[in-house]
Amino acid sequence: MKMPAADKERMVAMYRARLAEYGTTPQALGWTKGKQDLRFKILLSPFETENCSVLDVGCGFGDLNKQLGCGNNSYRYLGVDVMDEFVGRAQEEYGGVNTQFLAGEFLEMEFDEPFDIVVGSGIFNFAMDGIENGEYVERMLQRMLELSRVGVAVDFLSDRVNFEQEHCAHTSPERALSIALGLTQSVRVRHDYMPFEFALFLFKDDSYDESKTAFNMQHT
Repeated sequence: MKMPAADKERMVAMYRARLAEYGTTPQALGWTKGKQDLRFKILLSPFETENCSVLDVGCGFGDLNKQLGCGNNSYRYLGVDVMDEFVGRAQEEYGGVNTQFLAGEFLEMEFDEPFDIVVGSGIFNFAMDGIENGEYVERMLQRMLELSRVGVAVDFLSDRVNFEQEHCAHTSPERALSIALGLTQSVRVRHDYMPFEFALFLFKDDSYDESKTAFNMQHT
């Protein structure tokens, strides 16, 4: 399964128009409220990022590196995005020996080894016509979890809103949680940092001690 061709064409056209209007800014990615740093902080919050490896799906301009680099952390990063133009500008800004970028569609890409953390911010916000949103979310999360050693962090536009934009997909937190629980028992939802968005975390190790009925791997 991959993104339907017609939906991909519409999405690419939309982002190219935004890039022409806004340049290399969060607005070009559809973030207009100035909260991108908060999103990144939330998505990374359960994980130890020192000396970790990170796959950033739908990396945009690679700005997750700003949060990863707080405190001069040492880490390895690969950002992938369907937009060649985004990848080119990300490479110019953040590219280095341990920070690399690739253009392509995530579900069609192969990787030499897994990553500690797999992150995706905004990757489920585009409303598609050629595939049911929940099916796409499930396939993406399944592949992301396969590629992760520790866990996956993604965010969504919530359907608990007072308005919906026509081109946006607004996801039910209950539906997202149900999909995640079909992949791992160790799951967290955060709907407490912005009113109309939520974050979903899937942890790879869902083993538990039956005598204590507690997961073996604890997360902050």
